[in-house]
Amino acid sequence: MPKYIALIHRTDQGRKTLKDGPARLDASKSLAAKFNCTLTDFYYTVGQYDQIAIIEAPDELSAAKCKSAVEAIGAIHMSQMRLFDVDEYRAIAAAI
Repeated sequence: MPKYIALIHRTDQGRKTLKDGPARLDASKSLAAKFNCTLTDFYYTVGQYDQIAIIEAPDELSAAKCKSAVEAIGAIHMSQMRLFDVDEYRAIAAAI
């Protein structure tokens, strides 16, 4: 299943209610499942981004729906990018 990395910034709401973050993470995992997506990894970070998540989704449309639904909660903004594993990378490089 394709993987995506979500680079996450908390909104003002997310910063003000940081203590509620773990419950929102659990809710986001459940929400992702509604779109046949799985949040496989999550990291709280210090630096350019506030959090990073790895999500598996069956296709781009499902990934986009999941991203939009999680952002609609109002606590975060995400940049989401498709990840390619080493075998996919080798296939891409070999095609050039």
